[in-house]
Amino acid sequence: MRRGVLKRICGVVAVTSVAVLSILLPAAAASAAGEGAVPPDVQRAFSCDASATDSASELCAGVGHFGDPRPVYRMNQAYIDGASDDPVGEIDSWIAVAYDSDGKAFGTSSAFSPDGAWKRYGIDTRASFTDAIVSHAGDSFVELRITGRQFYAVGEGTIVGLNEPAAEIAPEPRSITEAQPDIAAAWALSATSFTQNQLPESTGAGPVIAVTVFGALVVGAFIFFVLREPRPRPRPSATP
Repeated sequence: MRRGVLKRICGVVAVTSVAVLSILLPAAAASAAGEGAVPPDVQRAFSCDASATDSASELCAGVGHFGDPRPVYRMNQAYIDGASDDPVGEIDSWIAVAYDSDGKAFGTSSAFSPDGAWKRYGIDTRASFTDAIVSHAGDSFVELRITGRQFYAVGEGTIVGLNEPAAEIAPEPRSITEAQPDIAAAWALSATSFTQNQLPESTGAGPVIAVTVFGALVVGAFIFFVLREPRPRPRPSATP
């Protein structure tokens, strides 16, 4: 009876493990393979079609259409710490240029996901910032989340500030390596650091896959040792 109960328990554990792996592994692989793809809810957030949820609100007032949403990456913590020469971290938000009915760019709008769903907020009509976003469309956008957020464009080995706080460090394209100490100093001197509100930076799908595979192996080993047939114990020889 005890062995039957153990078999049922192990069966439940095995089924649960398979289900968890079937969810986590494809999600991790998708994250690694296409994190730059625009999610459908981000596309909807930047839509002013009649089917868009915010089409009747002030968020679409004066907007003819939005340009393609671009990912905004959080500044890589390893780069801030001087342990990496890559300032591009994980996707933190999305930004798109707003065009009027005549096709003229007049602002930008950003989408964030505070509760898991991407939501677009008001339009930033600063002409200098809009022009900077348009002119650096081929670069990666990176934001240093500190007081007076610093918004950068990262190109081939260079970084340049697109808003006033960032322009104090890199008013012109500057070597990524050369700018690192100044960015680290700005981070350290920030009156309000976002560090305590951040989850640890992910390095990609590799650690997730490794952990889930390791868990599956542990579960498999547990099932194997519980269900394996017990070896018959040698009977004591009869005394003459």
